[in-house]
Amino acid sequence: MSEPTPSSNAPIEVTPDASRKVAIVGEIPFSGLEVAKAVMASGMVARVLCPNSAVEAKLRELPNQSKLEIVDGDLGNATAVSSVLEGVYGACFVSPIGLSGRLYRGGEHINDVSAICKAAETHTLRKVVYHSGVGALVGAQSRALQDAAAAEAILKSARCKSFIIRTGPVIGKGDGFMTDIVNGARASGPLMGISGYGGTLVQPLAVADFAQCMAHLFTAASDGVQNGTYALVGPETLTLLDLTDSALSLLKRSKVKFHMPLFALQLLAKVSGSAKFNERVGLLFDAFAVEQNDAPKLFGSKPKLIAPIEVQRALIAG
Repeated sequence: MSEPTPSSNAPIEVTPDASRKVAIVGEIPFSGLEVAKAVMASGMVARVLCPNSAVEAKLRELPNQSKLEIVDGDLGNATAVSSVLEGVYGACFVSPIGLSGRLYRGGEHINDVSAICKAAETHTLRKVVYHSGVGALVGAQSRALQDAAAAEAILKSARCKSFIIRTGPVIGKGDGFMTDIVNGARASGPLMGISGYGGTLVQPLAVADFAQCMAHLFTAASDGVQNGTYALVGPETLTLLDLTDSALSLLKRSKVKFHMPLFALQLLAKVSGSAKFNERVGLLFDAFAVEQNDAPKLFGSKPKLIAPIEVQRALIAG
């Protein structure tokens, strides 16, 4: 039996996002996984640069597997970088910074950004979205935010349309930030240490909200958004002490909080010889908050962002 001929008056469903492939590179196990999920949910294909079999197993658990492509390798492999960017519409470089430093390949970050820009030019990508930090500054105390400023300069000089998205801490399970605060509050014992006086201001952004924004930037709905630098931060400005007290309250625990003065931490950092400890101290002096939130510009409307306390509840619930 022959197939029926469709009516010329039948509505035609137009899905301009369906043909778009988005390469996702950088830190995958925490933030990249969420971005891949959001990209696929938007109807686009997520092509992920996957560093190992453990990460691949997590990717294989995501819904919409028909919208997923996996390229084995990491940003240190030029062949893998070229493969993941070949034939895609755009690329998303995710690289969260917590209060212990950059989560992924911190020491190689500038080389990684340069490699992505070079491959993006070779394959004539339409968009490159780079995940930076709100405290990105050449004169920052931490290497992570110094490198973020240098990476931004590389993106701006590249021959492709680039978006720089500056965030504060991105939070969720395995974030190296809120997870540590909750674990510290949950730990046995009557004492809890607070770095400095707990007054460092932060604007934590839920990883799900971060992922939704990053994915949205590659959709046809965002084609009119001007490329440039944007701040994307959470709905509340809080201190580290606020977050600690909130976690303790949710857990119904009481602890004696002892503070290590910032000047003492600086002295310890100088004599310790530990690059990791020095980075952690430096980040306490850098900016993790801004006055302006560009989320409405990026989403096209004012989004309802997840509050930090809701992320804490989810972490406590497991």
